[in-house]
Amino acid sequence: MRRMIMALAALGFAWSAATAHAQDTCGTEQYDHNGSAMDVTVCRGEMTITYARPRPGLRKAGVAPGTVLFRGRFQPGRPGEEATPLAGTAYVFRGGCPPAGYPVEGQHHAEIILWGKAPVRDSGCLVTGYRDDTLRFN
Repeated sequence: MRRMIMALAALGFAWSAATAHAQDTCGTEQYDHNGSAMDVTVCRGEMTITYARPRPGLRKAGVAPGTVLFRGRFQPGRPGEEATPLAGTAYVFRGGCPPAGYPVEGQHHAEIILWGKAPVRDSGCLVTGYRDDTLRFN
């Protein structure tokens, strides 16, 4: 998060412990997620995370550079909190199936952590259940 804050401050962002506010400028930083390079873009209180360089094997699931993994917004935090709360939609991928979105919440501090119940699909793309999922970006 420190590098994100430095970049955002340089671009004219005003950060508070409760929420992130953007003026008219947006910024993008790269993070790692399970061996994939990810572009994290923050703009006007929203965050979008896309694959910049997907790790080998993800192409079979339909993931390419520019594929969205998360789209959400910063949430009001509690006074004194160091982490900034997030909420939005993350996506899981399976070859031959469209991306499946699911609600996540999380926080942005030294790293970005999101959690939720990801859909589990069968070979016909039908959702057969849900599993606990945690996404980490550092």
